[in-house]
Amino acid sequence: MDSVFSFAIVLILTSLLRERNTGVNSAILNAKEFTSDLEKVTSEFDFMQKYLDEDVTFLEKTVSTRNLPELVGSLKKKFEQFIGAVRQLGKAIEDDYENFGSNKWIEQCCDFKSDVRDYRFKTEVDLTNVCVKVSDLSPENHAREHITSKVVEVMRENSRNLRDLRWQYFGTEQGIFTQYPASHSGESCNGFDNRFRPWYVEAATPEPKDVVIVLDKSKSMNDPISTFSKYKFNSCGQKGRKNYIRHIEPFRSSEYLFSFWKCHTSFNVDSDGYLSSLHLYIFIFIQFYIKHCFQKIGIVEFSTKASVAMGDIERTPTCFKEQLAYAIPQNKEILKRNVDKITVDENTNYTAAIETAFNLLLDSIDLDGNEARDKVILFLTDGTPTDPNTTTIFEAIMNGNTKLKNKVVILTYGIGSVIAKDESTQQILTAMANQTMRDETHGKVREGTFTVVEDASNLRQTMSSYYQYFSRSTYDSPIIATPYVDALGLGLVTSICLPVHHKGIIKGVACVDMTMSDLLTDITYFSDGDQAYAFMIDNKGRTIVHPSLPRPSVVKNDILFVPISNLERTAAKEGIIEEMKRGTSGKRIIESGRVFPRGASSMEGVYEVKMEKAEYSWERIERTNFTICVVIPVNGTVFSIANNDVVSGFVYHRTDLIQDPKMCRQYDSIVTKDMPSTFLAAKAFTNPIRFVTFPETKSTVDKIIEYMEGKNEEPFDTLKENIRSIVSVLDGIDSFWISQDDESTIRRYIATSHGIIITKPGVTREQTYDPTEQPWYLRALANRKQLTISFPHKDKHNKGYEITLSKSLSVGRQHLISDPVFGVAGIDFSIRQFYNFIIKRYPKCDEERYSCFIMDNSGFIVMHRDFVNCSNKDQQIEGLHVTIKEPEIAKHLIKNYHMSRRACINFEKLKDYRTWIVDFISAEMIRSKSFELYKLRDTNAFLGVKLSTDETTGSDDTEDAQSSCACSKGNIYTSTNYECQHEDETADKCE
Repeated sequence: MDSVFSFAIVLILTSLLRERNTGVNSAILNAKEFTSDLEKVTSEFDFMQKYLDEDVTFLEKTVSTRNLPELVGSLKKKFEQFIGAVRQLGKAIEDDYENFGSNKWIEQCCDFKSDVRDYRFKTEVDLTNVCVKVSDLSPENHAREHITSKVVEVMRENSRNLRDLRWQYFGTEQGIFTQYPASHSGESCNGFDNRFRPWYVEAATPEPKDVVIVLDKSKSMNDPISTFSKYKFNSCGQKGRKNYIRHIEPFRSSEYLFSFWKCHTSFNVDSDGYLSSLHLYIFIFIQFYIKHCFQKIGIVEFSTKASVAMGDIERTPTCFKEQLAYAIPQNKEILKRNVDKITVDENTNYTAAIETAFNLLLDSIDLDGNEARDKVILFLTDGTPTDPNTTTIFEAIMNGNTKLKNKVVILTYGIGSVIAKDESTQQILTAMANQTMRDETHGKVREGTFTVVEDASNLRQTMSSYYQYFSRSTYDSPIIATPYVDALGLGLVTSICLPVHHKGIIKGVACVDMTMSDLLTDITYFSDGDQAYAFMIDNKGRTIVHPSLPRPSVVKNDILFVPISNLERTAAKEGIIEEMKRGTSGKRIIESGRVFPRGASSMEGVYEVKMEKAEYSWERIERTNFTICVVIPVNGTVFSIANNDVVSGFVYHRTDLIQDPKMCRQYDSIVTKDMPSTFLAAKAFTNPIRFVTFPETKSTVDKIIEYMEGKNEEPFDTLKENIRSIVSVLDGIDSFWISQDDESTIRRYIATSHGIIITKPGVTREQTYDPTEQPWYLRALANRKQLTISFPHKDKHNKGYEITLSKSLSVGRQHLISDPVFGVAGIDFSIRQFYNFIIKRYPKCDEERYSCFIMDNSGFIVMHRDFVNCSNKDQQIEGLHVTIKEPEIAKHLIKNYHMSRRACINFEKLKDYRTWIVDFISAEMIRSKSFELYKLRDTNAFLGVKLSTDETTGSDDTEDAQSSCACSKGNIYTSTNYECQHEDETADKCE
């Protein structure tokens, strides 16, 4: 017995030593078993596909470019309507301008109050009246010119005739802004100046220009501004910063400017908290004068010598130095940051400054070949020239302008009280503006103006020469202003504006607003098969709408127009883009491809689907600078459903508006337990934007239900064709859910490519929800024919995180990757449910010495024991990458070429990022001393186990990866508000 006992002890010790020395015991995991478990829990997906194959009759048709004339016609009609509205408004103002006078009846917007909310404006308004905002830089009340009641009546008429029309307004040269309809403004009563808004600048000076700001950086320009001495900078806390962020535009008042500056720029102030002349004026010129979207800008700084401001030296060491830059927000911020680095000097060398400015203009023409644009030099100084001979100043002007065929206008500005009293310097600056030394053999010289700016607090009035000089009373074409993000939540908005003149002098700008969502809804929601799409550009090649960019309604920040050549590389190479920019119409068949997101594209990147042949058809929209292009795969097909069955017992998602549904509570949501509910996204409706703009009412819900159940035989044109047929197909899937009903999941659903989603238990969804844009849907499309496991995400119907299993369903019995997609089926688990699902198969995963996890093919952690054991209350869950959570495993995968990086571009931030792809190629399992990682067959995921005692220190490889990879930055995706709790396993039950 002793020998037997001793032998047993030896075996046990040997086993323990082997496990300790060799790492993970390979018997812990069996990937085939877990794959079988996944197949069982998602077996309904196969039944659904079989149901589509055998019981549903699909009709296929070949797609064509027949939609192009419809898209062009639709946008042309919208533009004509809005242009007509602004022309009516402008005419009313010009016809009645003689009667404009002091305000005796218009309420200020800051004092306005109303309880009537209008969903077109997403705020409380008064549709019978206007309100006014008056700048503190405007004239005294007796000298102000306000609109008349006749103008207001035209605004009301426009609103009645155009349902999609938003704000209408008139901004004057006096700084008086009148808005229809009246609404409350959160700003101070005198804290708004329309003259610095982009729409005003673009309409007042409509032609884009090449502008060089020549900035004196002599020592005197670094002195504090005595005029503003009472506006000393105070420290600006976090609360103050947030407050000013809400009002980042425009320059509202002198006091506001200083508070704004302190909170939002990197410009330095002196030890007493005062700002230098140098920084103030360059800030004003860049921020408030250079507004035109096509304007190009450069900065020359001078004292003893002159040089070009180089911009962002780390990224583009020669870009700003060699050419002018478009005045997009990003470039303007770079130039403003550069000004803060300027060091002052003793002298004021005018000649060097003028020569450098002309060379910059000349170099820019050589690069873009555009000689027709207005070219302007804005010359700012506070001192007398120190040039040995002032004649050289005028020779430099003459020689430089001769090379540019005398197309350059010079506007000079004398800054401060000293120069205001220096008549000799004023004469020099006046002569510079008039270009008294000239050679007109190459064209007539256009004389500029000289302006003294003695009082900085009244800067806008004294510098109005810029607007008056370039405003043209003969220009009466409406301007489509650069889109901006509406502060009240309308999304991306554009203004159609018209300059208003009286007796040849500009008096202001009249505008009407429309949302880009309204304007572009036909293009945004265009769909004719999986690969067909449409896009629109302007004559500069800037992308207005494209499926690879966010929809206009969801844009939250300053818009950055992406060159279409970055999105349509093949079309650009084939010359199609150049033809579109010229405004021609045409058609061409080329080899092309379309890019699709792999899930959350900022974290997981994209993939491309090649089209052997694609037909590009394009046409310009008359009276605009926009061109639409429709891309259709040659021999591409779309499907429809033959039957048009009614849906008995149809339950719409708005259960709060339905009588006597059988309800229960799941987590904090009211749901329908026994019957699934159906939600229809905006793309299922003929007017998607109107659907998301106006709230659903009981009346509209009743009409949908009656139509679905066949109780109303009248044509229902609110929904797109074939929607009821698709819903009837989904209704047949309910039987699979009943047979699979259990308490181990949160919910089941199936979403179609048409924007329809049926869910059990039924839930109420927000009108802006679109299932086809959710990461779980996109991942399933990126991993067709595979079961797709999505990493944890928050859901509004669940107090915690959910993990989704999903799979695409196709049209076509061969189930090819190229088959059209019918939709995606999905199942949601709570983290606790899914973890229990794992340890039920692998009990050892719940032991302290082991740590089991699941990772997807982008390297994100789907499941980890730390998600449920709450050992770290700050544990990141959503978007947690293997390079962060398990850096040693990541290092091994990278080193052995099982995980590689892909490049992607963040167009909003103009930065390159890296996302990850995990691929074992032919291997089924990767093993090292401390971990094992198995490929889960026919899924996008990998099952892993590691020793918990293993130290997890970062490596050079993973640290480098994290620094350039948005998907791996833990500080971005850390769940800062997540409080780890042991989930109640009964909380997910519907009771």
